[in-house]
This record gives sequence, C-alpha cells and structure tokens, in this order.
Amino acid sequence: MFYPALRAFVTAALAVCLPAAFGQSLTTPTVPSPSEIKRTPIPLDHLYRLFLESQIAIDKSAVELQQQGRMGQAVSRFAYRQRALHFSDGQMAAVRQAALQIQKDKADLWTKAMPIMLQDREWRKLNGRDAGHPPGHAQVDAWQKENEAKLHQTIAQLNGRLGPIAAAQLRSHLMTAGSQAPPGAGPLIHLQGNMPSMGVQR
Repeated sequence: MFYPALRAFVTAALAVCLPAAFGQSLTTPTVPSPSEIKRTPIPLDHLYRLFLESQIAIDKSAVELQQQGRMGQAVSRFAYRQRALHFSDGQMAAVRQAALQIQKDKADLWTKAMPIMLQDREWRKLNGRDAGHPPGHAQVDAWQKENEAKLHQTIAQLNGRLGPIAAAQLRSHLMTAGSQAPPGAGPLIHLQGNMPSMGVQR
C-alpha cells in the first residue's frame, strides 16, 4: 500500500545520485530560479542516505545488464564506485551491507506509518486543517525520528568497517557531490506531507 509514495521518494533521490555516480554532470538551468541561486548545503547524513540508496539502484542496473548478456558493461557498472573511491572488495561489501540495511529500515518505517497516515488523512477530511494534528501524528513523528537514529547508527557502523582512511575518502566524496546537487535535493524520509500520489495533508 505504501509503494507509490516510496517510489516517488526514491525517484527523487536517484535523480540526484545517479548522474554523479556515473560521472555525469548535473544540468544547470539557463535561467536559474531564486531558490537555485541561493543554495542550501545538504546535511551529511542525508548525503549518506542518497549515496547508499543509489548504490542499490546501480547494483540492480548492473544485474539487469548481466541478464541481458552485456557482461562488460555489467562488470564496469558494478566496479565503478569501487574504482572511484579506491575501496577494497571488503569495503565495498560494507557499503552494500549498509545500503541494504537502510533500505530495510525505510521499508519497515513505511509499512508501520502508512496505515496511520491514511487514517489521519480521513480524519483531516472530516475535521479540517484547523483542527490541529491528527491522532496519529505523534506516533508517526516518533517513528520518523527512530528511523533517523537508525540511519546514524548505520553510518557509524559503515565508517567503522571502512576504517579511518576509507571513511574519510567517502565523506569527502559525498561532500563534493553534495556541493554540486540542486538545493533541496536530499531530504531524509519526511513522512509528514510526503505522500504525493495520495494527497495526504498532515
């Protein structure tokens, strides 16, 4: 039931990460809007989330290439980030493990939160926007904070497995990529109001 909203979030995230992942520059509009002129730095934990989620997409696309018999392209795609970051096989395994962990944590979050958010949407329709927070707001907010704490824990575990030198390389890579991303491109999972396909107002 939560997949449309989840797909919307992942699509927005990958729009930022995938071009950078494959060495492509992001397109700059000919006439920048005011929001594009004034850039807001993306917090580092947001950059980690986007990086790890895009790693899953990269690996998935490499598997698809492999299934199509395009072995050379598949191998190159699997190895792109490892070469760029000068990581060992073990360090890339740690990256992939962290990516799968945040994917699981995010799916668990949406599974718990979506039924309550749907109920709150109906409550909002009956009571109007001026009635205050719907009944499930506090619970959803608590789950969101719990998810963010899990993200921080996963990042810390990843950095520990990478070791200080590789962790610093990854951090530098993310900060460089973040400085090139469009403003507002890297949110954490903000459940409040993040159901575009379902029109939820919280």
